[in-house]
Formats: sequence, structure tokens, C-alpha cells
Amino acid sequence: MAYLNRGIARYVIRNYKEAIEDFTSTLKFNPKHSEAYYNRGLAKIAIGQKDGACIDFKKAGQLGLVQAHEAVKVFCK
Repeated sequence: MAYLNRGIARYVIRNYKEAIEDFTSTLKFNPKHSEAYYNRGLAKIAIGQKDGACIDFKKAGQLGLVQAHEAVKVFCK
């Protein structure tokens, strides 16, 4: 949880690359953490990594995170 929370904090202050690192660390501990995939996708969108973001959004959706499906519709056309 610590990595996830720090990643969210870093995202909020627009420190996207470090936020991505924290979300990735979260996923190393729990590869089924849908919120980490979703948030990492948002951070990737912020730095222009659309393809990687779409992969993360789709994975979050597969894991049951409803808002990830909306993100796929918006960003992954």
C-alpha cells in the first residue's frame, strides 16, 4: 500500500515518472492490483506513453476496475 499511496501523491504533484515507478513496485508485490494498473496508465498518458497506458487500462479492466473501461474508450481509440 505504501508504494501505491506514494505513487498517487507523486501523480498529484505531477511527478509522473516517479509515480510510474511506484505503481510498478506495487505490481511487483501484487500483480493483480487493478488500481495500480489504472493509476500507472493515467501517469503514462500524462507523459505521452499512450500505448503503454492502454495496456495498463485494459489490464485494470480485466481485473474488474470499472473506470478502466471508460479510460480505454477515451484514450485507446
